[in-house]
Amino acid sequence: MSVPLSEKAVVFSPSVWRALIEHCRSSMPEEACGLLGMAGGVVCGIYPAENIRHSRVTYEISAAEQLRLRQAIASAGQQLWGIYHSHPGGTAWPSAVDVAQAYYPELHYIIVSCGRGEPVVAVFRIVAGRVSPQVVSLAPG
Repeated sequence: MSVPLSEKAVVFSPSVWRALIEHCRSSMPEEACGLLGMAGGVVCGIYPAENIRHSRVTYEISAAEQLRLRQAIASAGQQLWGIYHSHPGGTAWPSAVDVAQAYYPELHYIIVSCGRGEPVVAVFRIVAGRVSPQVVSLAPG
């Protein structure tokens, strides 16, 4: 079951958008993962992480790396905004496992489908098992 779309678009800097797609492509066939930072209303920081599961169908970031990345985000003057991962062979929609493991309702979840043709990037809020797709745009430049 989905809830209505957000009225305000999520804005990505073009460089973060490109780096996000590149990280996901370069991690194939495993799922890529990492964190995203925001400042001034724009997703402007990408913090790639190691998928300690080294899996094609699931991901996990170690607790130590999560802490290190959170500190890097804060040091850059950003706030932790989202968690991203890729679906190397699947769609840009949260799987049942993704929904069950959406432990941070205050964050956004980004999925990059990059195994079939052009990559598709989708942003979601997942709260209490409800998936809400978000509108996405790129900042000028």
